[in-house]
Amino acid sequence: MNNVETIEGSSVPGELNLFVVGTCDKRITFYSQQVRAINLVHALVDTGRQKRHAKCAVVGGGACGIAAATALALLVPDATVHIFERGQQMLNTQLGCTRRNLHPHLYEWPSADSQNQDAGLPILNWRADSADRVAKAVLQSFATVRQAFPRIIERPLLQVFNVARNGSELDVTFKPRHEDADQHESYGFVFLTAGLPAYCGPAIVPAS
Repeated sequence: MNNVETIEGSSVPGELNLFVVGTCDKRITFYSQQVRAINLVHALVDTGRQKRHAKCAVVGGGACGIAAATALALLVPDATVHIFERGQQMLNTQLGCTRRNLHPHLYEWPSADSQNQDAGLPILNWRADSADRVAKAVLQSFATVRQAFPRIIERPLLQVFNVARNGSELDVTFKPRHEDADQHESYGFVFLTAGLPAYCGPAIVPAS
């Protein structure tokens, strides 16, 4: 898949700089979500679509979301990245899950590489282990990136429920959990990365 195909595959039809990453794909794994996010950001940068100094919103603090945020910080000079997560922390689903193991290549069986326990990723790499240990390893790497790039800002306990076009920008509507008042903030790029079917087909409405 080339850069154009990668971008078109994640773009919301008719909307500029709004992307849905991995939500509606057939195979959603921790590893595949990371790969999709990294490939999309790289394609946007390589084609000149992703602008310098851009203000970006990443909706979802899972594997895809933090991979997208990390790639943006590393590849886009002076980009500001806000990660919206409705849970209390990033990788909220995997942390504390000790009974389920994650393997980066198991679903590639019977290929020769399917037994390789190393994800082999350029960023936020990990090895096969329990979901909890994988999450902790990835978050440790993510913390190092955040320390070097303070423009990555985590915004937990915030539920995003609408994205609306507002001129050249995208207006993100959200509210803190257990509160009624809506809040709004505008971004040049929005990446919807929550790996749940409920997020398939985001609400896009004209600004009033």
